Amino acid sequence: MEKNDRDRPSLEHAFQAFVNQQRGIREPLQRVAKLLEFFNTLSPSEITACLNEILTQNSPSKRTLSRLQLDLITHRSKLAELGYETLSSVYQAAIGLDAMEVKLLLHSDPQQAAQPEEMPGGYRAKLASLTLGERKQLSRGKKRPHLELLLFDDQPAVIRSLLQNPKIVERDVVRIASRHLARTAILNEIIRSSRWMSQYRVRKALVFNPQTLLFTALSLLPHLRSNDLRLLIGSSLPIELIEQARKQLKRKK
Repeated sequence: MEKNDRDRPSLEHAFQAFVNQQRGIREPLQRVAKLLEFFNTLSPSEITACLNEILTQNSPSKRTLSRLQLDLITHRSKLAELGYETLSSVYQAAIGLDAMEVKLLLHSDPQQAAQPEEMPGGYRAKLASLTLGERKQLSRGKKRPHLELLLFDDQPAVIRSLLQNPKIVERDVVRIASRHLARTAILNEIIRSSRWMSQYRVRKALVFNPQTLLFTALSLLPHLRSNDLRLLIGSSLPIELIEQARKQLKRKK
């Protein structure tokens, strides 16, 4: 954490004490709630410094910070509870510190228009023949043919319900996360799911998906294995992501 003023040592002490307290909390939403409580005791510049520390940590030994980083990605919208004025001040402080990760956290990428994805034969017609209510009802069911059909649904509410279905397995979620022409809103439903963001293959699929918000992809890089970082470097994904993947690979070496 950067020492920019005479109060920084006390901030570092407070931040370390907070991190130590986080180790005993298992639920992601509880960890985020405690993080917001801590932030409410800090100035915007101090919040920026703490966010930067969480988002840029790269040591595998810092398991608590690594977990907090994923919590911020999954429950990013919770930061709104800090209030518009505070977040605006944090964003300005991040500009002054050139804290790219913090700026990306607080500034969503523009939504990209996605063309309809090619689906297995007949799926489009089957989905079109069902109302939104019918698809929601099917998403809570147990029949595999119905669940596999809904993996291609373009309504976030349907995907949200589907992700909560105990009959859905990891390969199903990877299939959704790998849809390169899926709407960003669909991918965000996965990102908000603590259950599925804990799965490595799901996180990897999101990083490699060009529709994933750049902030999210960048934040997930430290959680990728070296061989997957090498694959990413040879891809046609955004140059910012590729450059950060190179840096991550060097750190791992």
